[in-house]
Amino acid sequence: MDHIARSVRVNRMVVSPDNGDLYVIDAGDSNSQPRLLHIDAHTGAILHENALNFVHWNLALARIPQAFIPHGNLRAASCAR
Repeated sequence: MDHIARSVRVNRMVVSPDNGDLYVIDAGDSNSQPRLLHIDAHTGAILHENALNFVHWNLALARIPQAFIPHGNLRAASCAR
């Protein structure tokens, strides 16, 4: 990849293990909120983006064993206090 768009203000970045994808937290500016960007590492194209709340964000990649990934119809439940 030659560059990331000038409009992207990189706060945090991680690279996928195969070097094909970048995951970037775009810090935004005073007129825009932060975004999580999925970028093609070879072309620089933004493949997907999600708006983030104005809070402190961090980013990491992990290899999660298949047995730990939930499948099926799941619903979050609150914790008992």
